[in-house]
Amino acid sequence: MNDTLTLINSFWQTIGFTQLIGYGVIGLLTGGGVSVYVVWSLHRRGWLARRIRLYHWALKLYFVLLPIGGAVFGLQAGLLVGMHQQINTTLDQYQPVLQKVANTYLTDFQVFLATLDQAQLKKQAPTIQGVMAIAVDQYLQQHPLPGLVPGADSTWYQRVGLKVLDQFRATLLSETLEKLLAQQAEKVTGVDEKAWRKVLKGPLLQLLDADFLLKLGKQQVSVVMRHFYLGIALQIALLATAIAAEMALAHYFRLQGNTSPAPAIAPPGPGMNR
Repeated sequence: MNDTLTLINSFWQTIGFTQLIGYGVIGLLTGGGVSVYVVWSLHRRGWLARRIRLYHWALKLYFVLLPIGGAVFGLQAGLLVGMHQQINTTLDQYQPVLQKVANTYLTDFQVFLATLDQAQLKKQAPTIQGVMAIAVDQYLQQHPLPGLVPGADSTWYQRVGLKVLDQFRATLLSETLEKLLAQQAEKVTGVDEKAWRKVLKGPLLQLLDADFLLKLGKQQVSVVMRHFYLGIALQIALLATAIAAEMALAHYFRLQGNTSPAPAIAPPGPGMNR
């Protein structure tokens, strides 16, 4: 327990904030640079020109607001990427400590395995799925269906039929249990159900392997960070949609183009002076 508390309490102390700031600066410069390029390209194509003079000059704010917005988005993305990398690096550094913590729970697993049918364990590989199958077999043996227990006067085909029925019950219950565990694990951790099904088919003691736990932890971190990445992408999409909508409306109402020049005054003709 002390090792577990030490692992949790000291985790955030190992985060390198210098590297995190570096990622933030890179994201800031990248986002600002891309935004400047975008607004300059729009200006060169004439897509920011409007016929109404006040409207035309109001759109000059794009040259200020877009680079600022791009820099903010880039800063957010840089900090998120840096935090993601730092968490994965820190998890790798704690591999020995995590393995030590996992070893403290190995005794409980060994006691659990000792309660199972050792003869069946020797026949099957000690996988999580195999242990569930053994538990299901023991449950079905202790809870047979009423009236379907073969008696002394049962014929051989009745015994075979009951045996096939028991196998069907065991398969159905094992599949249901595996699917239920995978679905519940997906809800709790966010890791895909297919990935959890592969875990259930793997060796039982992999649950106490530090490398496996780190891999699972990194998958969980990726699932959490994915929501933040989507949040930034949504902000950028909303801004791009607003700009595109403004341009589309300006094009529809024929407001795009240079400002209308002042009408020229025609010089007086020869007969105008008379």
